[in-house]
Amino acid sequence: MPRFAVMVWTVCVASSALAAAGWALLGLSGSVSARADAVNHVAPLAMAASLVVLLLALTVRCRARWVLVLAAAAAAFQAWRVMPELLAPRPPAAAPGAAADLTVVTFNVRGWHLQDPGPAAAWIEARNPDFIALQEVHDGGVRLQRRLEAAGWRHVMDCPGRDGCGTVLLARTAPLVRSDDAPRRRLPSGWGVFELGSGVEVAVMSVHLSWPLNRPVSTLPPPRPHQVRQMAALVRTVRTELGPDRAIVLGDFNSTPWSFALDRMVRDSGLTRWSRAQFSWPTPALAGGLVRAPVLPIDHVLAGAHWQVVSLARGPDLGSDHFPLAAQLVWTGPVTAQRPDTTGNLDVSGSAKVQNR
Repeated sequence: MPRFAVMVWTVCVASSALAAAGWALLGLSGSVSARADAVNHVAPLAMAASLVVLLLALTVRCRARWVLVLAAAAAAFQAWRVMPELLAPRPPAAAPGAAADLTVVTFNVRGWHLQDPGPAAAWIEARNPDFIALQEVHDGGVRLQRRLEAAGWRHVMDCPGRDGCGTVLLARTAPLVRSDDAPRRRLPSGWGVFELGSGVEVAVMSVHLSWPLNRPVSTLPPPRPHQVRQMAALVRTVRTELGPDRAIVLGDFNSTPWSFALDRMVRDSGLTRWSRAQFSWPTPALAGGLVRAPVLPIDHVLAGAHWQVVSLARGPDLGSDHFPLAAQLVWTGPVTAQRPDTTGNLDVSGSAKVQNR
């Protein structure tokens, strides 16, 4: 190869390695900056690009070893963020004939796109869930909600306020406490506290968080991204009103597992995220044919310490741009049931002991 061509090739590879290292450094700074953390949502793509750069760097290792070091460091960081999620063990499937205590379904219906709610209603009814979490309930989503209400899930919990927020929780049984009764907060969610037949109290929430950057192209963004404030409100709600041990939180978080913000929120809430590597967005039907498979896992199922998920699976394309998730959970008590009062403080004085199952 001519010397000039070798020089050009080395410069190109070195530039790529610098870009990969810079992207990795930006992603690492996401641990302290919510805006920098936004780049981590495409960590799998960045990991693939870094591995390509690493292979290219092997061709110039004798001329510029620092290029190889940068490329290897960038690939190592991206793999550190991505691989634990992909390699994490999935919840064990429920044994044939075994009955879980609860079945829950979460589905961002993207109501403006849901032309025919029939397939979605049929799929949900076939799962026969105890609780249904719906997000973006507009137009076709409203028709789906009405059909599910008629089928038996007639108790609806929405955001406090006259007009709600399009994020609802549907249940067959009446709640002891509901989000409509709670102090108004800037958290798009519907939730309720329910008593199971065994006397166990469970708190279930449907939530829909905003995008990681509220105004990604604005030159004057707000002091803190909107999603970060919503995550902080979610943590407070779980801690003070739902109870972290008994809570089940599910919905569209608009945040991937490679985000430091999501990791921090799950840790601070005291919950466990069971939706491991469940790629739920977008569906091929609404991606203009450009995307043949979902690329981002942004819909999640979180549960408290006294719940064990025994089955979690992604549903089919039902006409939204999200795939639904369905999960089965079992109660692993015994614990002391805690019922929040109307002020948002946990009431432990009148709690009852729950026997282990």
